[in-house]
Amino acid sequence: MTNQILISQAPTHAEFMPLIRLAVPLMVGLAAALLIGVLNTAMISPQGTVPLAAAGVITAVLIILISTFLGVITAISVRISQAEGARDAARVALALCSGLLLCLLGGGGAALVMIALYLLLGPLGNPRRF
Repeated sequence: MTNQILISQAPTHAEFMPLIRLAVPLMVGLAAALLIGVLNTAMISPQGTVPLAAAGVITAVLIILISTFLGVITAISVRISQAEGARDAARVALALCSGLLLCLLGGGGAALVMIALYLLLGPLGNPRRF
């Protein structure tokens, strides 16, 4: 009896294709985010070791920011999916607007932090090249 229940609940080919269609764009997006670091390294490496080290630090910060925003966006997409499944258009709109506002505030906050850090380069003794 238990084996019949497990076999009937096993995933089928019909369930794999929608899952693949959902997973491929996410995998491509994550791979593209990580390839930014590889591209930066390839472009900056002829400049020397100090710029290359700076690019490595920035890549680590970038991955942390991207991971944070992907976590937030994933939570928002779950809320939107639940509201859509319940056929509640008002909750879909609210979740979408809340998510967009949260992403805008987070992105703006990250930009302000980067600008503040850039302005601190001079007082910290780093040469300003731009």
